[in-house]
Amino acid sequence: MDRSEYTRANRLAWNQAAPVHERRRFADLLAGFRTPGYSCLDPVETAVLNRIGVGGKAVAQLLCNNGREILSVRNLGAGRCVGFDIADAFLEQGRRLAEAGGIECEFVAGDVYEIPPGYDGAFDLVTVTIGALCWLPDLPGFFARLRRLLRPGGHVFLYEMHPFLDMLDPEDREDPLRIRFSYFMTEPYEDLSGLDYYGKTEYESAPKFWFHHRLADVVGGLLREGFALVEFEEHPHDISNVFAHLDGVEPRPPLCYTLVARLPGAPRPPG
Repeated sequence: MDRSEYTRANRLAWNQAAPVHERRRFADLLAGFRTPGYSCLDPVETAVLNRIGVGGKAVAQLLCNNGREILSVRNLGAGRCVGFDIADAFLEQGRRLAEAGGIECEFVAGDVYEIPPGYDGAFDLVTVTIGALCWLPDLPGFFARLRRLLRPGGHVFLYEMHPFLDMLDPEDREDPLRIRFSYFMTEPYEDLSGLDYYGKTEYESAPKFWFHHRLADVVGGLLREGFALVEFEEHPHDISNVFAHLDGVEPRPPLCYTLVARLPGAPRPPG
């Protein structure tokens, strides 16, 4: 399969998952966004965004799912906000959340590798969060496209599951830290299980494919695109609900990380 075929397959699986997710969490999100200034962001993500500074800035979220995070960033005081995703059904949920809160935010459906050139150089900050990178068959190509979206002096913020977790079986409760897979695997995973990480609804999913990326692939890929590393931290808490059973387990493994990198150049004034 080539890159576009993986994207098409995963788009079908995520569109299939959208009504399942909606039944579990959407009513709470609607109620939340009807409250002025509402944010679903956790304290770690909020703190990083505050250090970067989002006030008045143009922000994009790639692989934004139902838009709850980019809408929260808008409520933190960001300027223009745009969410990109392959799943039309999830983006429709994002538009409904934006309408409920009276929040101005644009949602764009399509292959993240094929974002129209009209968005090039349009953003001060690009965010990628919580189980997004694993769906990308071509990480270098993704970082190259991400770089084109940013203005000089712009930042990228990653808040992601730790790739160490790809070595484990999330269903193993007897020996949850037992290493099952190589950290240096390169073949994609094909999976037919459901995508309900919150309610654990069981259903037969359309075939979907996810990919292991080492920390070296992430950090090295950003450096090769000319980014300068600003901050990097590993954390012991789960952000995915896939490995929630590892919260507090001893010995403590890394469960997620935050990374901020910056393009060289003088940033433009907000607005």
